[in-house]
Amino acid sequence: MADESGLVNQVGYVNRFNDMFLKAKELIENGMLGKIIRFKSEMFSNTISKENEGEGWRGSEESGGGCLNEMGSHAIDLVNYIIGVPDSASGSMLNKVYSKNVDDIFSSTLIYKNGITGTLYVNWCDPSYRKPSNKLEIFGQEGKLLVDQHDLKIFLKEPNPKYNLKKGWNIVYITDIFNNVPFYVRGNEFTSQLYHFIDCINDRSKGRICTFRDASETQKVLNFVREDFKNRRINDENN
Repeated sequence: MADESGLVNQVGYVNRFNDMFLKAKELIENGMLGKIIRFKSEMFSNTISKENEGEGWRGSEESGGGCLNEMGSHAIDLVNYIIGVPDSASGSMLNKVYSKNVDDIFSSTLIYKNGITGTLYVNWCDPSYRKPSNKLEIFGQEGKLLVDQHDLKIFLKEPNPKYNLKKGWNIVYITDIFNNVPFYVRGNEFTSQLYHFIDCINDRSKGRICTFRDASETQKVLNFVREDFKNRRINDENN
């Protein structure tokens, strides 16, 4: 409906505006890794650090709480954005650590009809992390790429003069490539996200980076994981 009406719309999957993840997407789309074979998407934080009896929105799945809904959606959307939307999920697990009613850790394997497979692991009760951290590792026929919000490492079988990348390991830091923003809000990507929304309102022909349609694809994968876990639990009970 939003597409048909021409409505400017946006969802806050802010990783799509982080310069390191944008660079990773650019390198992959330009064939730097060749055919993608496998990937690993991880996210960690210390959001929940003590027993939670279900107080507040984070303690209720219906209000958007739980690691899968809250943090997992960002890890999944990043996969959708850089790798593509998977076709199914397998081996999904939702584990409670401190929370009474929702999951605190989840893991799953994402499967694509084109042969790509990838693993997800998200933990929002890891005390070794001060701030949320997103990590993506991608393996292809021509090399390997590791990226988070702050730097990118890429291993290539052959050099690539176009990007000034040598054979073997290369590293790119956020300070090497970041785009300046008018003011700083928790990170350049948050400001870039806000300005992109305003730019799209001022210029309706501008391509939109994170729309309701993109969010619906993320929700679809969340449902893959949730249904896979539910079916596995039913099968275990029956056996």
